[in-house]
Amino acid sequence: MKWTVGDFIAPATEAIVVTLNYRLGVLGFMITDEPDSKASGAGNGGMNGILDQVTALKWVQSHIAGFGGDPAKVTIGGQSSGASSVCTHVVSPLSKGLFSGAIAESGPCTGFWKPLNATYGRGLTKQILAANKATSLDDLRKVPAANLNWPDAAANWILFNGFFVDEGVMPTQPEELYKQGKVNVKQAIFGANSMDGVTPFGYACDGCTPPANASGWPEAMKAHWGPMADAVMKQYPLSRFNGEVATAFVRADADAMVVCPSFRQAQWVAAAPGASAWSYLFDYNKDVIRPCDICADVNDNMHNPIAPNNCTIPGQCSEVGWASHCAELPFVWGTTNGAAPWDSGLTLTCEFTDAEKPFVAELQGYWKSFFYTGQPTAAAADWPAVAPAAHNSSRALGAGAGAGFVVRLIDILGSKATVMKERNADCDFWKSLEPEY
Repeated sequence: MKWTVGDFIAPATEAIVVTLNYRLGVLGFMITDEPDSKASGAGNGGMNGILDQVTALKWVQSHIAGFGGDPAKVTIGGQSSGASSVCTHVVSPLSKGLFSGAIAESGPCTGFWKPLNATYGRGLTKQILAANKATSLDDLRKVPAANLNWPDAAANWILFNGFFVDEGVMPTQPEELYKQGKVNVKQAIFGANSMDGVTPFGYACDGCTPPANASGWPEAMKAHWGPMADAVMKQYPLSRFNGEVATAFVRADADAMVVCPSFRQAQWVAAAPGASAWSYLFDYNKDVIRPCDICADVNDNMHNPIAPNNCTIPGQCSEVGWASHCAELPFVWGTTNGAAPWDSGLTLTCEFTDAEKPFVAELQGYWKSFFYTGQPTAAAADWPAVAPAAHNSSRALGAGAGAGFVVRLIDILGSKATVMKERNADCDFWKSLEPEY
């Protein structure tokens, strides 16, 4: 994905950017329990892709000095599934000592997106073997890699994140290790985008499509949330969103899947001995040029229906600050062109406006400071660390009043932080609803 090449962020932050490859999908995360599937001689296979990353991080520790880097100042970072990997490394005993800082953008490994039950994973393995008329790994090795896929029912499940509890990588669920303060970092940033989650673009999962109007609201919510639907509709009534069904639908999903778990992870790290954490909510969307929403389909058939510039319907823009999954990537990496999503084969060119260029520099300034000092600081505004309490300070990065585009500091305990206060109540709600699975 060329949006995340290091050509621009490396010189801007004076950092050495190292990217890595690892096994994906069935090849990286299928549970087998067979001895020859166990990387490093341990585990059930449900996190072999994570073990690949551990191998790469060990290489960095051994060789980064040869490139002028400091092995004591390695920061790992990722977005979406990459952030989920980062989140996992922060508490995996196998990753201890391999880095000092971590940045996770829109990819928690706790809450609804925590590693799935190993028993469930073993059931999927049986289905994969049966689908390929195989009884062993040796049989599967004779099958073309393109044929090794998760069963449709699993892949279309909204909570399917494709990795499983693997005691060879971590002894228990990541959330438990976070709560116990067993973290491998001195400093971490956990963040999310204001309308993050799986629903904005109609990803191919059951119940992920926002309703077209209020009449379809109850049915869509039941399809998305099942037995939790009534409670979710009560917490997110349409009256909170000026009757905008798409806004309410996406907002509930964003809070449940990404925003709230990310904030909680920052709180847990902040409570760990000798560790500090920061959190952010990115709320700017480069939607003046619609195809530049880089996680959306270029043909618009998956485009988020609540983009702030789509104001043909009265009240459609009540969410002044809006950003979906991936919206922050061009600004963090400083990239203005890259591959269009969904393997379309197209390339998008999305130049920064004059108003956006200072923000790119400032955002990269926060990252540079974090890399070098362990604290995200910049000239424009202070970014307070998260306190290990129920509700904490978070920076909102994105659209502001006045000169079109500024960085706003929101203290979510302050009197002016109505939006974040609501989000705190919503996060408390989701914590009470998270199912065991």
